This record gives sequence, C-alpha cells and structure tokens, in this order.
Amino acid sequence: MITIKWIVASAIISVGALTGCATTEKYDAMLKSWVGHPIGDYIAANGYTPSQVIDEANGKIYVFNVSSHGMYQMPTTTTANVYGTGNMAYGSATTSGGMLVPINYDCTWTFRTNESGNIYQYSWRGNSCRQK
Repeated sequence: MITIKWIVASAIISVGALTGCATTEKYDAMLKSWVGHPIGDYIAANGYTPSQVIDEANGKIYVFNVSSHGMYQMPTTTTANVYGTGNMAYGSATTSGGMLVPINYDCTWTFRTNESGNIYQYSWRGNSCRQK
C-alpha cells in the first residue's frame, strides 16, 4: 500500500535528481573561483549580504543563506484493467497522483577569510545551490 510518507519521499528524491550534479559542480567551481579574492569583491559582484559574520583569531567566517518554498506536482499514473470473454469486454481504470507537495529550497555557503579579508576556504550545503 502506498502511503503519503512514501509519496512525499518520492517527490523529494525526484526533485533532488532533477537538480542534480551538473548544477552543483558548477556552483562549487564558482565558489572555488573566489578563493584568493577579497570578500568585499565577492559581495559587490553578487549582491549578497552575509546573514552572519563570525570573528576568528586570524580572520572571519562569512555565512550566506538563500531559501524559498515551492510546490512539486506528483506524476499522475493511470492503471487500467480490461477483461473479456468472447464478444464481451469490460474493465476499470484507476488514476492516482497529481497532488501538489510542498518543497523547501535552501542553500547556505560560507567563506573563511584571513586577516587581510581574502577568501581562503569555502563550503556549502543545501538542495538549491546553483550558480546565478
């Protein structure tokens, strides 16, 4: 028996597959390209304001976050059963799916900077990290 939990899990996996590796590889390469550059240049070029700045002994950690919400429409499936004998045929059809499932999109990335403000390390996580 198919449960709502199974349907929601399938939707999340499907959306994850659709937004897969190719875009995250480009996103990672874009962040990596900022290593060695001043954090101010990154902020000016991209227009993002850090959601948090953490002071460290030899620099800072800049945390950025973007999140949004959307809906994913589950695929519709129709199953038909047809029976017949001789010149008689009869059957039934069942349609399932098509419901909308809420999806949360999130991307958080960080840059670590040295005392001069130059980026030396980055990291990211989330299901919607894509290059602008």
